Amino acid sequence: MADEQGRAAEGLLRQGDGHLARAEHRAAARAYAEALQVAPDRLEAWDRAVLAAYMQGETRQPEPQALLASEGAQVRLYRALAERARSGGLREAARAWLTEAERLAPDDASVLAARARLAVGDGALDQALAASQRALAAAPGVPDLHRVLFEVRLARGDVEAGCQEVLARLRPTLARDESGDAAALVAEAYIRQGLAPEEVRRRLASDTPHLRTAARKLVLARAYQRHYLSNPNWYRDAFDRVRGLVEEVRRRDSDALGAERLVAVRLLLEARRARLARFVERGDLEAAVAEAGQATLVASRLPPAERGLPADLHAERGRLLTLLGRPQDAMRAFEAAVRVQPGHRARLELARLEAGTGVTLLSAGQRQPALLHLRRAAVLHPEDDGILARLYQAQGTGATMQAVLACARLVREREIGTVFARLTHGLSQVRRPAEAAALVSLAGSLRLPPGRLAALRAEAARAAGRTSEARRLLLQALEHAPSSALWLRLAAVDAAAGRDGKAPAAKRRRHLVDALEATRHALALEPDGPALAQLVRLHTELAEAHLAAGDAARAEHFAAAVAVLVPRDPSVAVLLAEARLARARWSEARDACLAGLTGLARQTDPRHASLRLRLGRALRKLNRPVEAVEALAVGTSAAASPAPRQAAELWYELAFAHAAAAQPAESLSAARQYAHLAPHDPRGKARASEVQQLVASLTPTP
Repeated sequence: MADEQGRAAEGLLRQGDGHLARAEHRAAARAYAEALQVAPDRLEAWDRAVLAAYMQGETRQPEPQALLASEGAQVRLYRALAERARSGGLREAARAWLTEAERLAPDDASVLAARARLAVGDGALDQALAASQRALAAAPGVPDLHRVLFEVRLARGDVEAGCQEVLARLRPTLARDESGDAAALVAEAYIRQGLAPEEVRRRLASDTPHLRTAARKLVLARAYQRHYLSNPNWYRDAFDRVRGLVEEVRRRDSDALGAERLVAVRLLLEARRARLARFVERGDLEAAVAEAGQATLVASRLPPAERGLPADLHAERGRLLTLLGRPQDAMRAFEAAVRVQPGHRARLELARLEAGTGVTLLSAGQRQPALLHLRRAAVLHPEDDGILARLYQAQGTGATMQAVLACARLVREREIGTVFARLTHGLSQVRRPAEAAALVSLAGSLRLPPGRLAALRAEAARAAGRTSEARRLLLQALEHAPSSALWLRLAAVDAAAGRDGKAPAAKRRRHLVDALEATRHALALEPDGPALAQLVRLHTELAEAHLAAGDAARAEHFAAAVAVLVPRDPSVAVLLAEARLARARWSEARDACLAGLTGLARQTDPRHASLRLRLGRALRKLNRPVEAVEALAVGTSAAASPAPRQAAELWYELAFAHAAAAQPAESLSAARQYAHLAPHDPRGKARASEVQQLVASLTPTP
């Protein structure tokens, strides 16, 4: 059933993408909503539905209840969104999504388990204990819920109580445990109690007489593995136990099935990778390189269908060797990754190293060795136009058809016009306008399609700095063959004109609007492409430009538009709140700040203090001074690490918030802090008199 749902959702997503490319935004929104109904926890469908809302010009992100009729489906979506936020470090956002899920299903076991895990990360151990106990009461037969409660007990330091709880509840059920999940948790409880390894084995054998020898050893290995992974210390004995049990299953036990031998290899590989991560965390890169080599040997025992893992480990070893300043060894490690899996991303790292070596040799006048390295780089990464351009340059002076054909053979292109386009784009990237123009003139004799020739000429004009000509030619190319790449190139031309500091501000804003429109076209044609990040950046620049010009209404328009796509982006939230404060829309400014705060992965982010400042200002204007004091005080804390200017503004607001909250002593203290930081405030002179008047009103008359 899950496979059928996945296929149905995939078909609906493709259908929605087709509607989006044809600017049929409402039809696209309907298709994405249907895909979400089929698979509520498929977040790709949710992201597409949000994108369709933005393309329709909606001012708010769609509500899950408007897309999903069933409350159960809404809960699944909220839980998936919370898990994604938690894994990305956005704990406030995860908390907000889980709150919505709990509102609909307060007794759902999976939601309660997610709340318990989040609470453990927050250090709210009493809350985690209550949530995990409620989850277990709702579904007592699920071993994973017993594990959640056990993890909470361990986090609280109640090791013995947790072990006794697990043994009392799960030992009677082991005879019915075919998966070994409950048995592994029981074995871990024995280990946590400090029993000797032989005693743990004996008790597990007594508890699980129905399991074969190899299966029981795998259960025991899983228990030691969890004990090893869950503890920040090294526990070398636990790792050695895992390794010993795995080798026994692989080499000695005749009753081990092929699948079990494979599970044993995966367990050992997981342990090796955990050790590798810990060496990296400690900064012991030499030990990490050695551990990566050992893990690679273990991964080589995996079936061919899982070649990605050994390739990943070779690539990680190459990255570590690069950090250690051993480029030749790093290249060999990347080469090993590419041999194991030809399409692995390590080929990009290897291509960069090869290209860098080639450019260095070329600048030293060693043309033949440079050509060798650049050819290797082009074969590894034929999609990189810059590498192709360097190779083209190294093959001889001037534009020659032989050099173009040599590049075409390396990138395995049959259509020569595509190679001309990529080479011209690469030459414009490396700022070789004369060679780009020569290449375009050479391509003119090939009778290329008008659209392709216009795109070539546009790149040459762009390389030469002729922005208006490049824009006209790109529009001509788009008339013949519209594509996401061409729209993005047009957006790049317009954005460059919009960032030209010499042009008038109004003209720069017009160019940025044109770039934004081109980027929207690119996003519609390729929703998974690079256009989304460009879209957010352009909206932000336009909001900043309008704020600088004093047009808060237009600034709010651009910030609110992109907030549909990224409602929790802190940078967008700062701009949106600033624009709304300038328009005296205090409640909406507060909401923008609260949304932005849920998008912060760490409190030391500079945007944290900026959001707290604007939140405090909005709350003070809403006549909620106590809440304003709380918000501003967090912004001034050492954890928020405000910059001097931010700190000055925070203390200024805090002085007035304390006064409004009838806290005169605290207000005077905040005023003194502001006086110390006033030189960093651009509006310090105007605010100094306001603060002096405040101090005078609070100081008792002798």
